[in-house]
Amino acid sequence: MAKMIVRPQWATYIYVNDNNGPAHYADGFIKIGIFGNPGPLVYYQKAIVKFANTNRIPVANISQVLMHFYVNSLNSPDNLKAYQVLKPVTRDAAWRIYAPDISWDVPGCGGSGDKGSTNLVLYQGSYSGPGWSTAILDKDQYVNMRDNDRALVFELYNNGSDVNINNATAAPSLEISYTGSFASRRGIMIV
Repeated sequence: MAKMIVRPQWATYIYVNDNNGPAHYADGFIKIGIFGNPGPLVYYQKAIVKFANTNRIPVANISQVLMHFYVNSLNSPDNLKAYQVLKPVTRDAAWRIYAPDISWDVPGCGGSGDKGSTNLVLYQGSYSGPGWSTAILDKDQYVNMRDNDRALVFELYNNGSDVNINNATAAPSLEISYTGSFASRRGIMIV
């Protein structure tokens, strides 16, 4: 069994009332969180990550897909969800737009035309942050995302949950376990 490590091409996070642009990869972390729900002021943060494409590995050869991420800080996180972004999102995405001057169907990548309906996270390891955490992703959903060259949007669903993920010195990565041998490409490391 061989393993391939896949790094992000880019990552950002979007947040409610963000009209002037997002925080970018260079900021060193991405945020996922929800606060104030229910209430008049609900604050959401969603991370969007675009990983390098690994379509050289046939579906039949992939046995497991893990996502590793380093948690800098946390506040009672639970129920991490990851969905395919169905729009051609760019790293310039914001709460109201997925690309410059092009709006989401529902702000915050919230519509059925904005993101897929299937959560890719099958299992989420416990958070003991700061430190590394691992989530198991649905292999078939991952392959569908990969083959359509889509990004992922990460969300939390418990009020008061908050995760800051290190994206500078310990960027999130995918670990793909597979059989057979395939050539490596930029952003992809075979281990």
